[in-house]
Amino acid sequence: MLSIIRDLYALHLTAIQLANARRNDKDQAGSAPPVQKLHKALSANVPATLDLVKNLFDFVIPATKLGYIPGKHNGVLGFCGLMSSLIGAYQIARPEIKLKPN
Repeated sequence: MLSIIRDLYALHLTAIQLANARRNDKDQAGSAPPVQKLHKALSANVPATLDLVKNLFDFVIPATKLGYIPGKHNGVLGFCGLMSSLIGAYQIARPEIKLKPN
């Protein structure tokens, strides 16, 4: 749970940096829709985005077993475990996208 909060905080800091850069840019007219701002923040910080997705998949498995998420379909739990493992393997294969502590 704390790793999810850490990833959200890293993405929040990225969004603030992008907003400050856009504010300093005099050519920018108008403001972008919130979905576009979110997309820019997620794509600007790929390590935090991948880590957030992996941690969300990791969170589903114990939360379902503890009864916090209704429905105990084994296919969904298997898919969450598979996706978390694949993202972890991808992060090991490409160390430049591994989230580094600040």
